Amino acid sequence: MNRTFLTIGVALICCHIAYGSDDVPPAIAVSIEGCGMRLDWQSYPRIIMAVWPDGKIIWSEDPTKGGPPFRVSRIEPAKIQALLKKFEKKSVLQIDEFRHSWVVPDSTYHSIWLSTGAEHLRVKTSHELFESNSNLVVANGYVSSLEGRKREEVITSDTQNFQAFRKLWTDLRTSISRLIPLKGNPLAEPLKLKLAK
Repeated sequence: MNRTFLTIGVALICCHIAYGSDDVPPAIAVSIEGCGMRLDWQSYPRIIMAVWPDGKIIWSEDPTKGGPPFRVSRIEPAKIQALLKKFEKKSVLQIDEFRHSWVVPDSTYHSIWLSTGAEHLRVKTSHELFESNSNLVVANGYVSSLEGRKREEVITSDTQNFQAFRKLWTDLRTSISRLIPLKGNPLAEPLKLKLAK
């Protein structure tokens, strides 16, 4: 069985998405990042969505690959605060499994940034992108081929830590995606994402 080990490392950094003249970092941001060979001409990171505390929200027209073109709109700031409080209540920012990076070296991965003002968290994982291939599964810190196994069976027999991480990650991704409005205007201004320690 071919397996690739997932490296784990703390991922607490600052996130700054420059949008127009606004210098306020987003409350939530989702992007695809990586290194190594790219599958197309676009560079990394590729922003999927970002939302600011005041309700300003931008999102990619391609939620799978991210990157331009983008749409922009506004949502109720209360929705953002309610979502952040939901994650605070679940102690997402304190759970060990969620404060680690589950990233295969030299691969692309999803990154989620959360900021409540007082606390910040960035979490990274490769499992979504690897499992877009129907023949691969991430389990027990490894990427492996299914080789006739059912993915659901592999996942349910996985370590408790990674099963807990999957559940939290799915909840986070689903809840964040629901913030994106059905309609928005094309974003004409430059948009850049800067990640720094």
